[in-house]
Parts: sequence; structure tokens; C-alpha cells
Amino acid sequence: MSRSLFIGANVLAFVPASEREEEPVAAPVDTAAIEREVRAELESEYTARLEREVAARTAEERAWFEQSLRKYMAGFDECITSLRRDIQLNVVDLSLRLAEVIVRHELPDRDMLHNLIVKSLEPVSDLQGACVRISSHDWALFGAEISSGDHLGVGSTVQFAEDPNLSAGDVIIESRNGIFDARLEERIKLLKESLNDRSGRSDKQQAEL
Repeated sequence: MSRSLFIGANVLAFVPASEREEEPVAAPVDTAAIEREVRAELESEYTARLEREVAARTAEERAWFEQSLRKYMAGFDECITSLRRDIQLNVVDLSLRLAEVIVRHELPDRDMLHNLIVKSLEPVSDLQGACVRISSHDWALFGAEISSGDHLGVGSTVQFAEDPNLSAGDVIIESRNGIFDARLEERIKLLKESLNDRSGRSDKQQAEL
């Protein structure tokens, strides 16, 4: 038997419970799974961004390090080159000083003294009336010969004079062309200047020694 259902104004429809359609029940939401998924996505994004930042920072620091290393190595090479040059120059200076000490120590040798006098006269082009001044030490070795008229093989026009202000081995030549200073220290000085010119040492560097 069918049942009719009339709906009028201000009348609500009545449907028996047995005839009502059941509404679908929503499945329970797995919030824990959603939370794990969101967390994993965030961690992945954070890790990727961190890796990019670390890579960029590493590249920047590597570039800075390589630039600093090149600059340091250039300065180090320059320092080594300068040090080697200074060592060579100092060795030259020390050698010249030692040579001067040795020469002065050996100057009592008569042949050496005679050779020094002859070599000192070589640069003088005009020996006419020239006067060779030697130290009292050297005069003691050659004075007797000079007084007897021996000109030590340098020419009869050359005069000799004793100069107590000179050291052994020192020679000063007075000629018509001027005065030639052949003192031992001056000859060492000229030799040093010649070596400095070849090595390119500055006047300031020479003054510091």
C-alpha cells in the first residue's frame, strides 16, 4: 500500500526514518600523515636552499682564498728575490772588507807595496814633476832607496815624499793634472761602487750599509 504525502503551506514533509536515504560518512582525516608530508616538503626545501647558500658561500670563500694566495705568493717571491739580492750584496761588502783587512795585514810585504805604487801611477798620463806621497810605514821600506836616487822603476821625473797622515798602502799622487787619491780605502770604495752599479743597488741602500 502506497502512502501519499501532502505538503501544504506551513506544513513540513514527514518522511519515515525507514525511508530516508543514508548520508555518506566522511573518512577520518589522518592529520599525522599530513603533518609528516608537510614537514618532509619543508625540510626538503630548507635543505635545498641551505645547500645552495653553502655552495655559494664556499665558492666565494674559495675565490677569496685563491686571490689571497696568489697575492701572498707574489709578495713571497718578491721577498725571496730581494733577500737573495741583499745577501749577494752583503756578501760582496763583506768580501771587500775582508780583502781590505787582508791587504793591510800583508802590506809589510815589500813586493806588494811596490806593485801598489806602480799600479797607482798607471792612470796618471803626465808624470813630469809628479810627487808620490806614501805613508811613514811605506817610507821605512823604500826611503833609503828613494834617498839614494832609486825611483822604484817608475821614472826619474817622479818625486817621492813621506806623509805621516797616510796609512800603509795609501798613495796620493800630485801632478800637473791634479791630485789622484789612491788610498786603499778609496780604491776599495771605487770597487764597491762599480759592483753596486752592476747590481743596481740604490744610493739609499748603499748608505744603509
